[in-house]
Amino acid sequence: MKAAASLIVVVRHADGRQERLRVESTSARIGSAAHCEVRLPIDQAAGEHVVLLRHGDAVTAQARCTKPAPTIDGAPFTKAPLPSGSALVLADTRIVVSIVEQARGQSAGTKLRRWVAWVVAAVVTVAVAIGFGRVGLGADRTASVVAPTPPTLWSVAQTTCRSESADEAGQRAEQLVALAHAKHLRGAFAAADAVEAVSLYEEAAACFRRAGRQHRARRAESRGAELRRASTERYRARQLRLELALEARDWTAVDREVQALSAMLGPGEGAYRRWLAALRRRAGLHADEEE
Repeated sequence: MKAAASLIVVVRHADGRQERLRVESTSARIGSAAHCEVRLPIDQAAGEHVVLLRHGDAVTAQARCTKPAPTIDGAPFTKAPLPSGSALVLADTRIVVSIVEQARGQSAGTKLRRWVAWVVAAVVTVAVAIGFGRVGLGADRTASVVAPTPPTLWSVAQTTCRSESADEAGQRAEQLVALAHAKHLRGAFAAADAVEAVSLYEEAAACFRRAGRQHRARRAESRGAELRRASTERYRARQLRLELALEARDWTAVDREVQALSAMLGPGEGAYRRWLAALRRRAGLHADEEE
């Protein structure tokens, strides 16, 4: 039978609080008025600021007010598509919307296949945890969606220039900024390059300062800071997308977001990386079951 769809709205408030709302409707109003399905503080939105409209598996956002101007991934809009995982911003509030479908009336065969898949996933996960002496995904459904705290994309240590003399520092800075610019451009298609470009810009700024070229240092630092902000937002958006995909049991989307997050983090150790790896194994099991 046809699946029932709901809008899942994740609101990240200006004070850092996060709120998750499920709207069982084809539309949702965002604003500070009492009748709005997604209600925000009065300093963040007008009475009825944005209306979300669901058409099948797509969502459209329509602005009812332009002060403050709402944006989607940084671009102002009057009426525009709102892709799943994109950031709808009102003042200091960030909103991510996704559609969750819940099938009605599954057949006994489908239920049995899904039950078998969960059992297999649990057995494999426990075996991996025992083999490596680590705690991966749990054997139950609740444990599988509880993520460890994600690590930061960059080291907290202050970036320094590795060249001693001013002349060498200037030459190194020029090489670094050229490489950073190239990776910055590729970062639109490969998020890992954007992450690496941030570190290159910051080291270039440090070397420009050692060379006494303060103007170039400020430019490199500014580019690095802007890219750091954009990459951090992309990192958080991917985490939200993964969370929504897990809630919807959309294992194709889970696999896609796990790959994207793993690429951004790069090689390394830690609980979050192990959790992503175990989650990808579970997504693979579900893909095999669907085939």
